[in-house]
Amino acid sequence: EEAGRLIGTNLVGANDEKAGEIENLIVDNTGRVRGAVVEWGGFLGIGQRSAIIPMEQIQFGADGRGHLGMTREQLGALPRYERDKLGDLGRQQSLGDGLQLLRN
Repeated sequence: EEAGRLIGTNLVGANDEKAGEIENLIVDNTGRVRGAVVEWGGFLGIGQRSAIIPMEQIQFGADGRGHLGMTREQLGALPRYERDKLGDLGRQQSLGDGLQLLRN
């Protein structure tokens, strides 16, 4: 329940510009939150992009926002998260493998 409060959190990049919003969370089989599905860009759902950000790369501040250690440009360079193409990370592959792919 506590982790569910993170959904909808606004994120800012390294240069303090709006970087996106947490749309969903990636949870491993022990219940630990391992990553956040972050969405940004687009208008009314058209042209939005998504990527998985490991939780270690998000620092939550007293201002209620999440702070990323990357710029919006770096965020845009990450591989897209497409749920229908990746399937369920927990069933298709280990979460560690999924996050490792994004770090390469």
